Amino acid sequence: MKKMKNLYIYVILGIGLVFSCSKMEDNFKDYLGREDKIYAGKVDSVSLRTGYNRVQFDISTSVRNLEVVRVFWNDFADSLDVGISGEPGITTQILDGISEKDYNFNFVSIDTHGNKSLPFSVPGKVYGEKYIAVRSIRPIKEIQLIDTENLIVVWNGIVDDGVFCDITYTDINDQEVSLRVPMSDTETEINDINAKLGFSYTTVYMPEEDAIDEFFSDVVQVQPEIAFELGKETWSLVSLPTDVRGDCYGGSIAGLWNGKTNDYYHSGCYGDVEDLIPHHFTFDLGVDANLVKVRLDPRTGCCQGRNPKRFQIWGISDLTDAETTLDSNDPNWEQEMIDKGWVQLLDHETAPSWNGSAEGYITNLTDNTSVRFIRYRILENWNGEPYTALSELTFWYGE
Repeated sequence: MKKMKNLYIYVILGIGLVFSCSKMEDNFKDYLGREDKIYAGKVDSVSLRTGYNRVQFDISTSVRNLEVVRVFWNDFADSLDVGISGEPGITTQILDGISEKDYNFNFVSIDTHGNKSLPFSVPGKVYGEKYIAVRSIRPIKEIQLIDTENLIVVWNGIVDDGVFCDITYTDINDQEVSLRVPMSDTETEINDINAKLGFSYTTVYMPEEDAIDEFFSDVVQVQPEIAFELGKETWSLVSLPTDVRGDCYGGSIAGLWNGKTNDYYHSGCYGDVEDLIPHHFTFDLGVDANLVKVRLDPRTGCCQGRNPKRFQIWGISDLTDAETTLDSNDPNWEQEMIDKGWVQLLDHETAPSWNGSAEGYITNLTDNTSVRFIRYRILENWNGEPYTALSELTFWYGE
Protein backbone atom coordinates (compact mmCIF):
# COMPACT_ATOMS: atom_id res chain seq x y z
CA MET A 1 0.00 0.00 0.00
CA LYS A 2 2.78 2.30 0.92
CA LYS A 3 4.59 1.49 -2.33
CA MET A 4 1.44 2.23 -4.34
CA LYS A 5 1.12 5.60 -2.63
CA ASN A 6 4.70 6.54 -3.43
CA LEU A 7 4.25 5.46 -7.03
CA TYR A 8 1.18 7.67 -7.26
CA ILE A 9 3.16 10.66 -6.04
CA TYR A 10 5.92 10.03 -8.56
CA VAL A 11 3.40 9.79 -11.38
CA ILE A 12 1.81 13.10 -10.38
CA LEU A 13 5.19 14.82 -10.19
CA GLY A 14 6.24 13.40 -13.51
CA ILE A 15 3.09 14.64 -15.19
CA GLY A 16 3.60 18.10 -13.69
CA LEU A 17 7.21 18.21 -14.80
CA VAL A 18 6.33 17.21 -18.35
CA PHE A 19 3.61 19.85 -18.46
CA SER A 20 5.94 22.54 -17.11
CA CYS A 21 8.71 21.72 -19.54
CA SER A 22 6.26 21.71 -22.40
CA LYS A 23 5.02 25.25 -21.46
CA MET A 24 8.58 26.64 -21.17
CA GLU A 25 9.43 25.15 -24.54
CA ASP A 26 6.39 26.81 -26.07
CA ASN A 27 7.34 30.20 -24.57
CA PHE A 28 10.93 29.88 -25.76
CA LYS A 29 9.71 28.96 -29.22
CA ASP A 30 7.46 32.00 -29.19
CA TYR A 31 10.46 34.21 -28.21
CA LEU A 32 12.62 32.67 -30.91
CA GLY A 33 9.86 33.22 -33.36
CA ARG A 34 9.91 37.02 -32.81
CA GLU A 35 12.42 39.26 -34.62
CA ASP A 36 15.18 40.31 -32.17
CA LYS A 37 15.71 44.09 -31.51
CA ILE A 38 19.20 45.04 -32.71
CA TYR A 39 20.75 48.33 -31.59
CA ALA A 40 23.42 50.28 -33.43
CA GLY A 41 26.56 51.15 -31.51
CA LYS A 42 26.39 54.40 -29.55
CA VAL A 43 28.84 57.23 -30.07
CA ASP A 44 31.86 57.02 -27.80
CA SER A 45 31.85 60.65 -26.72
CA VAL A 46 30.82 64.15 -27.80
CA SER A 47 32.83 67.30 -27.13
CA LEU A 48 30.59 70.37 -27.17
CA ARG A 49 31.90 73.89 -27.82
CA THR A 50 29.53 76.80 -27.41
CA GLY A 51 29.24 79.85 -29.64
CA TYR A 52 27.10 82.85 -30.62
CA ASN A 53 23.64 81.34 -31.25
CA ARG A 54 25.35 78.17 -32.36
CA VAL A 55 27.24 75.17 -31.05
CA GLN A 56 29.92 72.81 -32.37
CA PHE A 57 29.89 69.04 -31.82
CA ASP A 58 33.01 66.87 -32.09
CA ILE A 59 31.51 63.38 -32.30
CA SER A 60 33.83 60.43 -31.59
CA THR A 61 32.84 56.97 -32.89
CA SER A 62 34.58 53.60 -32.95
CA VAL A 63 31.92 51.50 -34.72
CA ARG A 64 32.69 50.93 -38.42
CA ASN A 65 29.23 50.59 -39.93
CA LEU A 66 27.65 53.82 -38.67
CA GLU A 67 26.13 55.99 -41.35
CA VAL A 68 24.40 58.84 -39.54
CA VAL A 69 24.30 60.39 -36.08
CA ARG A 70 20.98 62.14 -35.52
CA VAL A 71 21.19 65.02 -33.06
CA PHE A 72 18.02 65.93 -31.15
CA TRP A 73 17.29 69.03 -29.06
CA ASN A 74 14.28 70.83 -27.61
CA ASP A 75 12.99 67.57 -26.09
CA PHE A 76 13.42 65.67 -29.38
CA ALA A 77 11.28 68.26 -31.24
CA ASP A 78 14.19 69.35 -33.48
CA SER A 79 16.89 67.25 -35.10
CA LEU A 80 19.85 67.30 -37.46
CA ASP A 81 21.46 64.38 -39.30
CA VAL A 82 25.25 64.30 -39.25
CA GLY A 83 26.88 62.09 -41.87
CA ILE A 84 29.50 59.63 -40.57
CA SER A 85 32.28 58.18 -42.72
CA GLY A 86 31.71 54.64 -41.48
CA GLU A 87 35.20 54.46 -40.07
CA PRO A 88 36.24 55.17 -36.46
CA GLY A 89 37.19 58.77 -35.88
CA ILE A 90 35.92 62.24 -35.00
CA THR A 91 33.25 64.08 -37.01
CA THR A 92 32.78 67.82 -36.47
CA GLN A 93 29.44 69.53 -37.02
CA ILE A 94 28.27 73.09 -36.28
CA LEU A 95 24.61 73.70 -35.47
CA ASP A 96 23.73 77.30 -36.41
CA GLY A 97 20.83 79.59 -35.67
CA ILE A 98 19.63 78.25 -32.35
CA SER A 99 18.28 80.22 -29.43
CA GLU A 100 20.31 81.40 -26.46
CA LYS A 101 19.54 79.02 -23.59
CA ASP A 102 20.49 75.76 -21.84
CA TYR A 103 20.08 72.55 -23.86
CA ASN A 104 20.16 68.79 -23.50
CA PHE A 105 21.42 67.34 -26.81
CA ASN A 106 20.73 63.66 -27.58
CA PHE A 107 22.80 61.75 -30.13
CA VAL A 108 21.32 58.63 -31.78
CA SER A 109 23.55 56.55 -34.06
CA ILE A 110 22.08 54.90 -37.17
CA ASP A 111 24.06 52.15 -38.94
CA THR A 112 24.01 51.03 -42.55
CA HIS A 113 21.15 48.58 -41.77
CA GLY A 114 18.97 51.29 -40.31
CA ASN A 115 19.45 50.14 -36.74
CA LYS A 116 19.39 52.89 -34.12
CA SER A 117 21.32 53.25 -30.89
CA LEU A 118 20.08 54.31 -27.53
CA PRO A 119 20.43 58.09 -27.03
CA PHE A 120 23.73 59.54 -25.83
CA SER A 121 22.93 62.72 -23.88
CA VAL A 122 25.16 65.81 -23.53
CA PRO A 123 24.14 69.08 -21.79
CA GLY A 124 25.23 72.42 -23.21
CA LYS A 125 24.62 76.17 -23.15
CA VAL A 126 24.33 78.55 -26.10
CA TYR A 127 25.03 82.30 -25.71
CA GLY A 128 23.83 85.40 -27.56
CA GLU A 129 22.70 89.01 -27.09
CA LYS A 130 21.42 88.45 -23.55
CA TYR A 131 24.90 87.39 -22.50
CA ILE A 132 26.49 90.49 -24.07
CA ALA A 133 23.88 92.82 -22.55
CA VAL A 134 25.00 92.09 -18.99
CA ARG A 135 28.75 92.21 -19.64
CA SER A 136 30.78 95.23 -18.48
CA ILE A 137 32.94 97.23 -20.86
CA ARG A 138 36.52 97.50 -19.64
CA PRO A 139 36.96 101.06 -18.34
CA ILE A 140 39.88 103.39 -19.04
CA LYS A 141 41.43 105.00 -15.98
CA GLU A 142 43.32 107.72 -17.83
CA ILE A 143 45.04 108.60 -21.08
CA GLN A 144 48.57 109.90 -20.77
CA LEU A 145 49.23 112.08 -23.80
CA ILE A 146 52.94 112.27 -24.58
CA ASP A 147 52.46 114.29 -27.76
CA THR A 148 50.04 114.29 -30.69
CA GLU A 149 51.54 111.02 -32.01
CA ASN A 150 52.18 109.08 -28.81
CA LEU A 151 49.98 108.19 -25.87
CA ILE A 152 49.49 105.61 -23.13
CA VAL A 153 46.10 104.11 -22.28
CA VAL A 154 45.92 103.19 -18.59
CA TRP A 155 43.24 100.55 -17.99
CA ASN A 156 41.09 100.43 -14.87
CA GLY A 157 41.02 96.77 -13.84
CA ILE A 158 39.57 93.78 -15.71
CA VAL A 159 36.01 92.58 -16.41
CA ASP A 160 34.33 89.19 -16.09
CA ASP A 161 34.89 86.90 -19.10
CA GLY A 162 36.98 89.62 -20.76
CA VAL A 163 39.96 88.35 -22.76
CA PHE A 164 40.96 91.27 -25.00
CA CYS A 165 40.31 94.87 -25.93
CA ASP A 166 40.41 95.62 -29.66
CA ILE A 167 41.61 99.18 -30.37
CA THR A 168 41.15 100.87 -33.74
CA TYR A 169 42.90 104.14 -34.59
CA THR A 170 44.23 106.21 -37.48
CA ASP A 171 48.01 106.40 -37.61
CA ILE A 172 50.23 109.31 -38.63
CA ASN A 173 50.14 108.04 -42.25
CA ASP A 174 46.34 108.22 -42.30
CA GLN A 175 46.04 104.42 -42.24
CA GLU A 176 43.57 102.54 -40.04
CA VAL A 177 45.31 100.29 -37.52
CA SER A 178 43.84 97.54 -35.35
CA LEU A 179 45.50 96.56 -32.10
CA ARG A 180 44.53 93.61 -29.87
CA VAL A 181 45.34 94.12 -26.18
CA PRO A 182 45.28 91.19 -23.71
CA MET A 183 43.11 91.72 -20.65
CA SER A 184 46.19 91.11 -18.49
CA ASP A 185 47.85 94.32 -19.77
CA THR A 186 47.44 97.28 -17.43
CA GLU A 187 48.79 99.85 -19.90
CA THR A 188 48.84 100.13 -23.69
CA GLU A 189 51.35 102.38 -25.43
CA ILE A 190 50.51 103.62 -28.94
CA ASN A 191 53.41 105.29 -30.72
CA ASP A 192 52.07 106.17 -34.17
CA ILE A 193 48.58 107.53 -33.53
CA ASN A 194 46.99 110.70 -34.83
CA ALA A 195 45.78 111.62 -31.36
CA LYS A 196 43.65 114.48 -32.65
CA LEU A 197 41.32 111.91 -34.26
CA GLY A 198 41.02 109.81 -31.11
CA PHE A 199 40.44 106.05 -31.17
CA SER A 200 37.75 103.45 -30.54
CA TYR A 201 37.76 100.14 -28.73
CA THR A 202 35.59 97.14 -27.91
CA THR A 203 35.84 94.63 -25.10
CA VAL A 204 36.10 91.00 -26.24
CA TYR A 205 34.55 88.23 -24.13
CA MET A 206 34.74 84.44 -24.09
CA PRO A 207 31.87 82.86 -22.09
CA GLU A 208 33.75 79.55 -21.99
CA GLU A 209 37.44 78.89 -22.50
CA ASP A 210 36.98 76.74 -25.63
CA ALA A 211 34.10 78.71 -27.19
CA ILE A 212 34.17 78.85 -31.00
CA ASP A 213 33.12 82.51 -31.12
CA GLU A 214 34.29 85.75 -29.55
CA PHE A 215 31.68 88.12 -28.16
CA PHE A 216 32.04 91.89 -28.54
CA SER A 217 30.77 94.87 -26.57
CA ASP A 218 29.47 98.03 -28.17
CA VAL A 219 32.14 100.28 -29.66
CA VAL A 220 33.44 103.00 -27.32
CA GLN A 221 34.68 106.22 -28.93
CA VAL A 222 37.54 107.98 -27.11
CA GLN A 223 38.77 111.49 -27.81
CA PRO A 224 41.89 112.28 -25.78
CA GLU A 225 42.23 115.79 -24.47
CA ILE A 226 45.03 117.40 -26.44
CA ALA A 227 46.76 119.03 -23.51
CA PHE A 228 50.41 119.11 -22.51
CA GLU A 229 51.86 120.30 -19.24
CA LEU A 230 53.51 123.67 -19.63
CA GLY A 231 57.07 123.84 -18.37
CA LYS A 232 57.74 126.34 -15.57
CA GLU A 233 61.39 127.10 -16.30
CA THR A 234 60.49 130.38 -18.02
CA TRP A 235 57.98 131.62 -15.44
CA SER A 236 58.74 134.79 -13.48
CA LEU A 237 56.97 137.23 -11.18
CA VAL A 238 55.67 140.53 -12.55
CA SER A 239 54.93 143.21 -9.96
CA LEU A 240 52.17 145.52 -11.14
CA PRO A 241 50.35 148.19 -9.13
CA THR A 242 47.72 146.74 -6.75
CA ASP A 243 49.23 143.22 -6.93
CA VAL A 244 49.42 141.30 -3.64
CA ARG A 245 52.89 140.66 -2.25
CA GLY A 246 52.06 137.09 -1.19
CA ASP A 247 55.13 136.69 1.05
CA CYS A 248 53.45 136.30 4.44
CA TYR A 249 54.49 133.62 6.92
CA GLY A 250 57.61 132.69 4.97
CA GLY A 251 55.76 132.45 1.67
CA SER A 252 56.59 133.65 -1.83
CA ILE A 253 54.58 133.90 -5.04
CA ALA A 254 57.58 132.46 -6.90
CA GLY A 255 57.08 129.32 -4.79
CA LEU A 256 54.05 128.56 -6.96
CA TRP A 257 56.23 127.37 -9.84
CA ASN A 258 59.28 125.77 -8.23
CA GLY A 259 57.77 122.27 -8.16
CA LYS A 260 57.80 122.07 -4.37
CA THR A 261 54.50 121.70 -2.56
CA ASN A 262 56.06 122.73 0.76
CA ASP A 263 56.74 126.21 -0.67
CA TYR A 264 53.75 128.50 -0.97
CA TYR A 265 52.38 131.96 -1.41
CA HIS A 266 50.40 133.37 1.51
CA SER A 267 48.50 136.62 2.07
CA GLY A 268 47.05 138.25 5.18
CA CYS A 269 49.94 139.53 7.28
CA TYR A 270 49.96 143.18 6.15
CA GLY A 271 46.30 144.03 6.53
CA ASP A 272 46.15 146.53 3.65
CA VAL A 273 43.56 146.33 0.90
CA GLU A 274 45.89 144.56 -1.54
CA ASP A 275 46.68 141.91 1.08
CA LEU A 276 43.11 140.90 1.87
CA ILE A 277 40.50 139.01 -0.16
CA PRO A 278 39.79 139.67 -2.95
CA HIS A 279 43.29 140.21 -4.30
CA HIS A 280 45.36 139.37 -7.37
CA PHE A 281 48.92 138.89 -8.61
CA THR A 282 50.61 138.74 -12.02
CA PHE A 283 53.31 136.54 -13.55
CA ASP A 284 54.97 135.87 -16.89
CA LEU A 285 54.88 132.41 -18.51
CA GLY A 286 57.80 133.36 -20.75
CA VAL A 287 55.96 131.98 -23.80
CA ASP A 288 52.61 132.45 -25.50
CA ALA A 289 50.36 129.44 -24.98
CA ASN A 290 46.77 128.35 -25.55
CA LEU A 291 46.06 127.30 -21.99
CA VAL A 292 43.35 124.64 -21.57
CA LYS A 293 43.60 123.41 -17.99
CA VAL A 294 44.90 124.50 -14.57
CA ARG A 295 45.81 122.73 -11.34
CA LEU A 296 45.88 124.38 -7.90
CA ASP A 297 47.79 122.65 -5.11
CA PRO A 298 47.02 123.77 -1.54
CA ARG A 299 49.59 124.53 1.09
CA THR A 300 50.67 121.25 2.68
CA GLY A 301 50.51 120.61 6.39
CA CYS A 302 48.43 123.66 7.15
CA CYS A 303 45.56 125.90 6.32
CA GLN A 304 43.55 123.94 3.74
CA GLY A 305 40.46 125.81 4.95
CA ARG A 306 42.04 128.78 3.17
CA ASN A 307 41.85 126.97 -0.18
CA PRO A 308 40.29 129.19 -2.83
CA LYS A 309 36.54 128.81 -3.14
CA ARG A 310 36.07 131.18 -6.07
CA PHE A 311 38.91 132.41 -8.27
CA GLN A 312 39.55 133.89 -11.71
CA ILE A 313 42.35 133.58 -14.23
CA TRP A 314 43.00 136.36 -16.73
CA GLY A 315 45.55 136.51 -19.54
CA ILE A 316 47.12 138.85 -22.07
CA SER A 317 49.94 138.54 -24.62
CA ASP A 318 51.54 141.98 -24.18
CA LEU A 319 51.73 144.14 -21.04
CA THR A 320 52.07 147.36 -22.98
CA ASP A 321 49.40 149.70 -21.57
CA ALA A 322 47.91 146.71 -19.69
CA GLU A 323 48.48 148.00 -16.14
CA THR A 324 45.34 148.53 -14.06
CA THR A 325 44.82 150.94 -11.17
CA LEU A 326 41.82 149.61 -9.25
CA ASP A 327 42.05 147.36 -6.22
CA SER A 328 40.65 143.85 -6.59
CA ASN A 329 37.66 144.64 -4.38
CA ASP A 330 36.53 147.50 -6.62
CA PRO A 331 33.25 146.69 -8.44
CA ASN A 332 34.73 148.15 -11.63
CA TRP A 333 37.88 145.99 -11.51
CA GLU A 334 36.73 143.48 -14.16
CA GLN A 335 35.63 146.21 -16.58
CA GLU A 336 38.99 147.93 -16.27
CA MET A 337 40.71 144.63 -17.00
CA ILE A 338 38.64 144.18 -20.14
CA ASP A 339 39.29 147.79 -21.20
CA LYS A 340 43.03 147.17 -20.85
CA GLY A 341 42.88 144.13 -23.14
CA TRP A 342 42.91 141.32 -20.58
CA VAL A 343 40.90 138.16 -21.41
CA GLN A 344 39.08 136.24 -18.70
CA LEU A 345 40.19 132.63 -19.14
CA LEU A 346 38.27 131.28 -16.16
CA ASP A 347 35.80 132.30 -13.46
CA HIS A 348 35.36 129.24 -11.28
CA GLU A 349 34.00 128.06 -7.95
CA THR A 350 35.74 124.97 -6.63
CA ALA A 351 33.84 121.90 -5.51
CA PRO A 352 32.81 121.72 -1.82
CA SER A 353 35.01 118.64 -1.47
CA TRP A 354 38.06 120.92 -1.79
CA ASN A 355 37.17 122.67 1.45
CA GLY A 356 39.99 121.53 3.73
CA SER A 357 41.42 119.13 1.14
CA ALA A 358 45.16 118.59 0.73
CA GLU A 359 44.69 117.23 -2.80
CA GLY A 360 45.32 119.19 -5.97
CA TYR A 361 42.34 120.69 -7.81
CA ILE A 362 42.11 120.56 -11.62
CA THR A 363 39.65 122.32 -13.88
CA ASN A 364 39.44 123.28 -17.55
CA LEU A 365 39.74 126.85 -18.69
CA THR A 366 36.72 128.28 -20.50
CA ASP A 367 38.67 130.49 -22.92
CA ASN A 368 41.76 129.19 -24.71
CA THR A 369 43.03 132.44 -26.20
CA SER A 370 46.79 132.44 -26.60
CA VAL A 371 48.37 134.46 -23.76
CA ARG A 372 51.75 135.01 -22.11
CA PHE A 373 51.00 136.98 -18.93
CA ILE A 374 48.68 135.59 -16.25
CA ARG A 375 46.74 137.42 -13.55
CA TYR A 376 45.36 135.20 -10.80
CA ARG A 377 42.53 136.68 -8.70
CA ILE A 378 40.91 135.11 -5.63
CA LEU A 379 37.46 136.33 -4.62
CA GLU A 380 36.61 133.97 -1.75
CA ASN A 381 38.12 131.15 0.28
CA TRP A 382 36.37 128.26 2.02
CA ASN A 383 36.70 129.21 5.68
CA GLY A 384 35.74 132.87 5.20
CA GLU A 385 39.02 134.29 6.48
CA PRO A 386 40.41 137.37 4.66
CA TYR A 387 43.58 135.60 3.49
CA THR A 388 44.58 132.54 1.49
CA ALA A 389 47.47 130.32 0.46
CA LEU A 390 48.56 128.03 -2.39
CA SER A 391 51.66 125.89 -2.88
CA GLU A 392 51.75 125.28 -6.66
CA LEU A 393 50.12 126.34 -9.94
CA THR A 394 50.29 124.18 -13.06
CA PHE A 395 48.95 124.84 -16.56
CA TRP A 396 48.36 122.63 -19.57
CA TYR A 397 48.27 123.93 -23.13
CA GLY A 398 46.71 122.69 -26.33
CA GLU A 399 47.41 123.21 -30.01
